[in-house]
Amino acid sequence: MKSLAHRVLIGTALGALGAPALAQSYYLEDIRLGNDVRVYLNQSPHAAPVERVFVNAPQNQGTTSVKVVFNSTPAPSVFAQAEANSLGMPVSGAQVRVAMGYAFELTGPANSYVPINFRGLFDINNDSFQSYTNAQVYLNASTPANQRTESVGMWAQCDGSALGPRCFADTNVGGEIKFSGIYATLGTVQPNGNFGGSSVSGSFQGVLMAPTDASGRSRGSVSLYAFASAVDTKFDGSPAVSSAFIDPELRIDASYLALHPEVTLALTPGVGNEITAVPEPAAPLLMAAGLAALLGLRRRRGLRAPR
Repeated sequence: MKSLAHRVLIGTALGALGAPALAQSYYLEDIRLGNDVRVYLNQSPHAAPVERVFVNAPQNQGTTSVKVVFNSTPAPSVFAQAEANSLGMPVSGAQVRVAMGYAFELTGPANSYVPINFRGLFDINNDSFQSYTNAQVYLNASTPANQRTESVGMWAQCDGSALGPRCFADTNVGGEIKFSGIYATLGTVQPNGNFGGSSVSGSFQGVLMAPTDASGRSRGSVSLYAFASAVDTKFDGSPAVSSAFIDPELRIDASYLALHPEVTLALTPGVGNEITAVPEPAAPLLMAAGLAALLGLRRRRGLRAPR
């Protein structure tokens, strides 16, 4: 089941699909603390990692803090970390939900489906009882008038409980004809000491079949989420910490591009991973020039040969 934040962000993206120059306009960074308190919104992509730390000191002298990192280069990624330290006094804990979204535009054969390959990494960690972490990615593509839509998604999570540490990954495929696919590789789950926590890293990859209209156009969005929560302190009195990280990249399928050199893929400027999926136009000209040079050299040698 998709989270509320996911539905809101996808709704924002779909709402922008009707506007011109989508790849020039849709970009979002969103941080929410505790009970959906939005504390930051940025619509200007950046080249270097941007880090933000928020600290709260409740009256019972416990402290909670969260750390968020957005990165656009070389590929967009988000990182969230929550830390709770009750100093012997119970506190409600710390939690942070982070979202990044950006758009892409694609051109290709008319009334068709263009394969967009994607891959990425994720890492989630919690080191205490009742801590929870989650990392998600969703991709969506549709024709400009939304006649056809394809979407794929992946999420991985870890939680610490009385039953022991648990981590898992799952995928989701939606859309009209379900040509799209995704799968995730979950690494070895690592228990974190005797405090009920766990951590796991892994990778995901798949293909999003972007539908095109009669003019060969398609528009879509990528949405990233990282969620981390930490409750109280660990049993030894040290702070409870949890974190989540996710990092995808997109590429046009090389074999498909070889058959359809007219295909282009443009991402929101500034988010990194920008691609113009068109073969080098000078290559055929260089080949022709090379052949002409060889023929000219052969002719000159023929003229210089002794009679």
